[in-house]
Amino acid sequence: MNYNVNLRIVGEHYRNLSNSLKEDAYGLLKAKVSANINKFVLSLYAENITGTNYNTYMFE
Repeated sequence: MNYNVNLRIVGEHYRNLSNSLKEDAYGLLKAKVSANINKFVLSLYAENITGTNYNTYMFE
């Protein structure tokens, strides 16, 4: 059996070039469990386990 737990922390940042829209810091927790069964690998994967709300965006 293999276990993997990962915490990604994103620091506070601004959402526009004029630095008027601030995004607070947040963390994303994910985990993966894998088992070798004969010639196969069975994996269970979960992302954002804590249900953190965050916004996605891009600059144009």
